[in-house]
Amino acid sequence: MEYILIMMKRKMLVKRAIKLSFFICGIVSVI
Repeated sequence: MEYILIMMKRKMLVKRAIKLSFFICGIVSVI
């Protein structure tokens, strides 16, 4: 059970990191 929770947390962190990278790229392209 803990293993599944860890995997889910990791997936959420990866998604958040991807969103942040896209967000930063968007800001850089605007400036």
